[in-house]
Amino acid sequence: GNEMLDRKQSTDETIHFYIHPEFWPRGELPLSPDSHWPGFGFGVYTWTIQTFLRLREAGIACRLAPELPERGVVVAHRECLSAIDGKYSGRVTATKGRFVVDMCADLRPYTRANLHIVQNPHMTRFGPTFLYMRHWPQPGLLPRSAARGETFRTVAYFGNEKNLADDLRSPQWERELDRRGLAWISRYQPFDYADPATYAPASVWSDYRGIDAVVALRRSPHGVESMHGQKPASKLYNAWIAGVPAILGRESAYRVERRSELDYLEANSGDEVLACLDRLRASPELRHAMAENAHGRAAEVCAGATLEAWVALLFGRVLPAYRAWTHAGTLARHWALSRQQVGYQTTRVRQAVERRLGR
Repeated sequence: GNEMLDRKQSTDETIHFYIHPEFWPRGELPLSPDSHWPGFGFGVYTWTIQTFLRLREAGIACRLAPELPERGVVVAHRECLSAIDGKYSGRVTATKGRFVVDMCADLRPYTRANLHIVQNPHMTRFGPTFLYMRHWPQPGLLPRSAARGETFRTVAYFGNEKNLADDLRSPQWERELDRRGLAWISRYQPFDYADPATYAPASVWSDYRGIDAVVALRRSPHGVESMHGQKPASKLYNAWIAGVPAILGRESAYRVERRSELDYLEANSGDEVLACLDRLRASPELRHAMAENAHGRAAEVCAGATLEAWVALLFGRVLPAYRAWTHAGTLARHWALSRQQVGYQTTRVRQAVERRLGR
C-alpha cells in the first residue's frame, strides 16, 4: 500500500540527483520526462534527469545537482561517483551528513555507497543494501498504429548497434527476412553528452507506430550462460507499451518478468529468431493474443507504476536508512560500510568459484 507511506520530508531530506561536472549536460535540458530527448538514451541521464523530472512532478522535494552537497541524500549514476575510465579524479564519499545512493545501471557497484539501486533483480543477491528498481520505459513512446491491423511486415531493433548479435548484422540476415517479405529496421540515435548539436529531439527510439515485431538479441562475449545479469528488461517493457510482439534473447531480467509465452518469444540465435518470425507470420491469432496480453502487462511497467515504485523505495527504504545513518555514531557508520564491502566481495568470490566448479 503505497498510499499508506508517510511522504513528509524535512528540510535536509531533499533528494539530490548528482551529476558530476564532467557529465553535466552541455545542451538544453528537457522540460518533461515524456519528451523525445535523445539524452534519455544515455545511461547517466536516463537514471538521474528522468527520475528527477518524474519525482518532481509527483511533488517530491528533489533537485538536480552539479555540485556535491555536504548534507542529505545524494543519488547518482555509478559513473558520477568515481571515474570508471579516468575521465576525472576524486570520488564521492559518505560522511556523517551525506548519504550516498549508487544507481548501478549495468556497471559494477560502487562499494563505498550506502545503498545501491539495481535494474535487474538478480543483483539483489549481493545483500540487503541492493534494492531492485525496474528501468523506466522509453519516454514519449508512440504505440503501434491500430490502422496497421493484421499487417506483419516491419521487424525492428531499438538500441545501440554495438550490442546487437552478429547473427542479426549480416547481409545473410537481411536476405532471409527479404525472402519472407519482411523489412528490417535498426533504430539507433547517436547522442554525445559533450556535443549540444546531438541534443535535438527526435522520436527515433520511441516511435513504434509502423512496427509489427521487435527483435532484441544481445551479443554474448562470454557465451550465452552469462545471462546478462545486470541488464534491465527495458526492451520488453517498451514492446508491451507499444503493443508489439517481442522476440528476445535468453536474459535473466526478461525471464523474471515472463509468465507465459504471450509475454515474449525467446530465441538465442539468428535461426531461432527466424523460426519465431515464421510462427508469428503464420498466426495472426498468436500476434493478436500477444498484443492483448501486452496491454495488461503494460499497466504494470508504465511510467506511472514505476513512479509509484520509486516513491515507495524513497520513503520506505532510502529516507529511513538516511535517518538511521545520520543518527549513528562514527564507529557504527564505519562498521556498516565495511561490512557491506566485505559482504559484496565475499558473494562475488563465492559465485566465481561456484561457476568454475559448475563448468
